[in-house]
Parts: sequence; structure tokens; C-alpha cells
Amino acid sequence: KQIALAIGTDSIPIWLGAAGCVTKRIRAEINENAKTLALDDEFSELNHNHAVSYEGKPELLKHLTVILIEDTQDREPIKLRMAITQKEMLEGKVKKVLKLVAVGKTRLTRLIATAYIGDFVSIYLAILHNIDPSPVRSIETLKKQLHSKLGLVAKLENELTNILEKENTSV
Repeated sequence: KQIALAIGTDSIPIWLGAAGCVTKRIRAEINENAKTLALDDEFSELNHNHAVSYEGKPELLKHLTVILIEDTQDREPIKLRMAITQKEMLEGKVKKVLKLVAVGKTRLTRLIATAYIGDFVSIYLAILHNIDPSPVRSIETLKKQLHSKLGLVAKLENELTNILEKENTSV
């Protein structure tokens, strides 16, 4: 709840961490549940092209809240990258820099616990935005349009029927 409140309704959250599976999961949950833009990237890859984006227009950067996901068991080069990125590329440029420290005894526990926190952040952001998290109208619309224009279901049914008929005739 505290992270969602810190992000607020006038900011785009960017989730950065060493575990891309977690940053992507949180970004996707926010996209779907809060129906709002969120971004993510992974250390060390983000210290290439992504890092340069913070040299851009200050008036745009002031709408970004960066959430750094730290794990006490991250390798030293990753910890150093995070510290330098925060100090040299983010602070004073983006609206806010928040930290989320992964907790748990094992790596798997920390990954799941952090993703779980992200799930709650997505729901609290939906509440802040006065959004019902359950419908996914744009996805449903896309599926309907694809179905009607491509006839994928009918094509798959025909292919399956043909396969089954061939199997029955070969027995």
C-alpha cells in the first residue's frame, strides 16, 4: 500500500532490478490491474540503452517514479550498478526513487515474496485510480477482432479434424 501511495496517480512507475522475471511480472500486473502504464528493466542490461533515457527531457522525467528492487544476495557488481544508477542517473531527475528490498531465506522465496508485493501494489494502484481491476476489455476486444478477422479457431478445428481423420484411416 505504501509503495502504491508513493507512486500516486500522477506518476509512471518503472521497476528496476536484477531479477527480470519479477520486474516484468510486477509491470504486467500494474498494466492489467490498474490499467495504467508501467515499465520495467533488468540490471545489468538496463545500464546500456535504458540508462541514456535519463538524459532526456526533464519535464518528462519528472513524471517517473523508479522502484529499485534490491536483494541482499545480489552479486557485488549488481549492487554497485544499482548504487551508481540511483545516484548518477536517477536522483534529482525523476520524481521519486523508491527501494523495495526482497526478503526471505532463499532466492526463490525472495522472488515470490517480491512478486507478491507487486501484486498488491497493482491492486492498490487500481484503487487509487478508481479502476476495477477485473475486466480486461482491450484484451477481450483484441481476441474478438483476431478471431473474426483470422478465423483462428475455425482453422485450428479444421486442422485437428484432419489430423484425427488421418489417424483413424491409418489404423
